[in-house]
Amino acid sequence: KLDGLAKQAKNNAASANLLALVYRSKQFTADAAAANAVLDAALATAAKVPDLPARISALQSVGELAGVAAGAPVQKALQPLEAALQLEKGNARQQAASALSAAYASLGDSGKADSARRLIATTAGVTPAETHTASAQALVASDIALARHLHGSGFSGQAESVLIRIAGYLFT
Repeated sequence: KLDGLAKQAKNNAASANLLALVYRSKQFTADAAAANAVLDAALATAAKVPDLPARISALQSVGELAGVAAGAPVQKALQPLEAALQLEKGNARQQAASALSAAYASLGDSGKADSARRLIATTAGVTPAETHTASAQALVASDIALARHLHGSGFSGQAESVLIRIAGYLFT
C-alpha cells in the first residue's frame, strides 16, 4: 500500500519519505535488491526537491526513516550538495549549511556536521546577529539529530549526554 501512496504524495519530499518506509519494510524480506531499488528511488525523489535546504532536509528524513543501513547511500547523496551550498549566498547559504549540519549529524557524522555548521560563520552578506542566531539554531538542530541517531543506534548513554549538552545551551 505504501508504494501506491508514494505515487500519490503531494510533493517529492512526502513521496521520498513514503519510499523510505517501503525500503524499511522490504529490509525484512529476502529481496535485498528490491529494497535497495526502493531506497535508490527514495533518494532520487528527495533529490528533486527544488529548494536546497528543503532538499537536504528531505534526504535527512529519508535516512532517518530508512534506518541505519541507509546511512552510506544517504551520505553519498548529500556529498554533491556540499558544492551546491558553496554557490548559495547570505541567509540561503546559512539555512543550507544548517540543514546539512543536521543531516550529517543524523547519520552520526559529527565531523562533517561541525564542518557544515562552521560555514555559517563565513557567510558574507548577513549581519553578525543573523550569524549568531543561525549558528545557535544549527548547533541545537544538529545535536538533536545526533541524539536521535545515537539513541536509534542503541547508544542511549551517549544520546543522553548530547541531550544534557543541549539543555546546557538552552538553560544557561
